[in-house]
Amino acid sequence: MAIEELVRLAEKIGLTNYEARAYIALLIHGSLTATELAKKGEIPQPRIYDVTKSLEAKGLIVTSEGRPRRFTIVDPGIALRKLVEKRYQEELLSIQEIVEQSSMIGRTSEEPGIWTATGPDAVENLVISSLKSARNEILVSGFSEFVKRYVSEAKLENIASCLVLYDENYNGLVELFDEVRVRPTRAPQFVITDFSMVTAVVNWGTQNPVAYRVTDMNLMKIFAVYYLSYLRAGAKIVSSKFDKVRKRTYHHLTRVLDHLKLLEEMNRKAIVTVKGRWIKSGESAYIRGVPQQVYENSFKGIGTLIIVTEDGKKVTVGGIDAYLEDIEGFEITIETT
Repeated sequence: MAIEELVRLAEKIGLTNYEARAYIALLIHGSLTATELAKKGEIPQPRIYDVTKSLEAKGLIVTSEGRPRRFTIVDPGIALRKLVEKRYQEELLSIQEIVEQSSMIGRTSEEPGIWTATGPDAVENLVISSLKSARNEILVSGFSEFVKRYVSEAKLENIASCLVLYDENYNGLVELFDEVRVRPTRAPQFVITDFSMVTAVVNWGTQNPVAYRVTDMNLMKIFAVYYLSYLRAGAKIVSSKFDKVRKRTYHHLTRVLDHLKLLEEMNRKAIVTVKGRWIKSGESAYIRGVPQQVYENSFKGIGTLIIVTEDGKKVTVGGIDAYLEDIEGFEITIETT
């Protein structure tokens, strides 16, 4: 390997150019005096003592007694590893400090719209942040390679989760999601988090992937309908845990109705809690009761849930943008009894 390439690698682990040149010179030539080191490393003579002092402080070299002083490296397998580990810990502390300070200052809420990330690193960060932000429900679709790469970043244990795979390689995934379906297609990869954002990824697996984070409410509704009424509705069911989970909170009424219909078929009782908006008054709504009837028109993509509240009233609940029912439901929680 060329000397310049070794210097470049040394710079990547945190050395300055002069430090890297001095270190590589010692690595190749063994112990050297200051004059020899300046010549071999192509370092200005007035700078050599500052450079060696810095390398010694980093634990990378040692100095001989006597005159002229000579310099030699410490075992690279130990010294370089220690240097990188120390730098990593310092960077982690810096990240923690930034995060803590930002939470104390308070971030301005993100403006609704479409935000674009280009390139592998930017796309990966956007996908991971979307997965980590889920509070109640997460809808994912994509090829198995995409899902398996990022699914460990999501905390799915108590999340209402749905996966639509674009291929049949679902091994290792059915245990993680509440429901897994398969629909061969070439659609973009999607991560729909609660009803707060949609992340769509195109050209994934290439050198130039692009991710779009959608936070505009009207656009999010369109993507949610596409996911639920096209990708999910037309997919083959591989596994479903609706009969096994004790509590789930949904933002999409379609999945609420599917969950309740399965419980009804099994003669299982459930308690439903709805947070939303009274359609007539526009005021905040909160009700709790038992489901009496579910109605769904898959052709029109609409559904209604009828709940008998704890005080005996019948209340109709619709999904996002409902206008015929009593309540437009934003968060609907199902608890089995």
